[in-house]
Amino acid sequence: MRRNKKTIQTFEYHTLRVGDASGFKERHFKALERYGYKTREKYFTVGNNRIRFNNYVGVIQAKDLTIEVLPKADFEKPDEKAKHKWHDALIEMLRVCRLIRLNTLTNARLKLRSASILDLYYDVFLTETETIFKHGLRKSYRKREENLNKVKGKILFTSHIRRNAFHRERFYVSHQVFDADNVLNRILLKALLILKSMVHNPNFDVRINKLLLCFEDVSDVSITEKTFEGLRFDRNTERYRGAIDLAKLIILRYSPDLKGGGDNVLSIMFDMNLLFEEYIYRKLNQFLMKYSDKVVDVKPQRRVPFWETRGLRADMLVKAGEKAIVIDTKWKVLRDERPSDEDLKQMFVYNLHYDANLSILLYPKTTLNSVEKKPFRKNEFKTLNCQVAFIDLFDSNDRLEKDLGERIYEELLEEELLLSASAIYMRNRHKLLLMARELHKRGCGYLRVAPSLSPSGMSWRCSFVDKLTKSEVEASIWLYDIEKEGENGLITIGAKEMADIFVRDNGEFVELCKGEDREYTKWYAEMVAKLEEDELPYAFAEYFSPSGFWKTSKGKEIASLAGDVEYYLNY
Repeated sequence: MRRNKKTIQTFEYHTLRVGDASGFKERHFKALERYGYKTREKYFTVGNNRIRFNNYVGVIQAKDLTIEVLPKADFEKPDEKAKHKWHDALIEMLRVCRLIRLNTLTNARLKLRSASILDLYYDVFLTETETIFKHGLRKSYRKREENLNKVKGKILFTSHIRRNAFHRERFYVSHQVFDADNVLNRILLKALLILKSMVHNPNFDVRINKLLLCFEDVSDVSITEKTFEGLRFDRNTERYRGAIDLAKLIILRYSPDLKGGGDNVLSIMFDMNLLFEEYIYRKLNQFLMKYSDKVVDVKPQRRVPFWETRGLRADMLVKAGEKAIVIDTKWKVLRDERPSDEDLKQMFVYNLHYDANLSILLYPKTTLNSVEKKPFRKNEFKTLNCQVAFIDLFDSNDRLEKDLGERIYEELLEEELLLSASAIYMRNRHKLLLMARELHKRGCGYLRVAPSLSPSGMSWRCSFVDKLTKSEVEASIWLYDIEKEGENGLITIGAKEMADIFVRDNGEFVELCKGEDREYTKWYAEMVAKLEEDELPYAFAEYFSPSGFWKTSKGKEIASLAGDVEYYLNY
């Protein structure tokens, strides 16, 4: 596939003028001028023989000219090197955000990224449609009404009498037909017809004409946005989804010249602010999904009511247990590293609404930007922090950073969330200790709790032991399995529900522990009540032999029962 010679590459917020050496002529301007009025200048503003692009990126075809509008968030000169860099970056962003399915193309075709982005979309759509035809167009039953020379199906008497008063040899009937003339194939046909009127590439012409022959029995009908709203895919039609998604872009972004002058315009444009937000979310989520042990979750946020018809929507919320961090992406150049008052007020409200201690304004890195975290003025409830951060999207080879999600996590989130992971760890083990107290209340007075530290001192261990038989259950290992079922590792059920599960899993052991030991159960309840949220007890460790007291992770000592010293020497 050769690159269309009439392709112009420019950047968002840049201007094209009639007569530029780029090849932008008056006929192109007139076509875009009319298109701009139709779209209320959504993608660009129209001036005196010039157009200035807005915050949308993608591609526009006007007559025989293709215009690529590339993203740009740096101070580079808009030369060929910069164009190549951002051309490839845009394609990769669209792929990651699933706005184009490059996996359908062969390796040979993927090497042709020097082609215009529009050609790439055309190629993917044709490839998807060719694959559908190779496996057979979807056929279905539909109702057809027509005048026939014989009765077929059901006679529609009212219509029959009206139409055939002087043609008694004919019958107006309604009957079922099984063919490919259904809504999915009609959508594909419409997109193919648009491509036939727009494409100026001989290689595509051949492929389009071949496919059109396959759709000869499919009706050319009007396709609107409502057509797509009513679509539902199942296991039999799922193979159509990729082609239909692209057909939707082609059909809904097509503006035909109704006067027949050939000024047809097709645009596939994306809001760069939303594209950047989606790209950051997908890269971060991709990393976190691989490392599930980090008990961290990230989710895009829906709009929530704020005041009357107005709402709030943060870009994404990162949670680890009860710790929450708001991330709001900003696709713009922050020249002096000072966000606007509007952005700061927005983040303050997000902090309050999502009960987050930290919010991050995330910008694309342009120069050697610093990362700063500064608190809002302290209020009576808590200190709310807002961090201005810059992330470099590219690696040393000027390609989009493959491990961008990992970089965001390590540079901006890990330090904040480690505390949260520790809090989850502490809270879950506190619930284990409270569960033991609940089992005591249920008559398991002989259940002894034996907490300890690993030889390294880095892990807290806990066994439940029957006083009489010395039977043992490694409760901390049992807890680990329960943690897997919790939200982000946090156990959300209460001690009573945990006790129910423990009894279910360890019924024989629980029966052994049945008995009354008021002295021990009273001492244990008082010991647990004295613990702080971030504190765990242990009766012995590698460096600490059982004695007349327990120790805690904060270095405190808790007096144990006199008879228990000899008891713990057995472990």
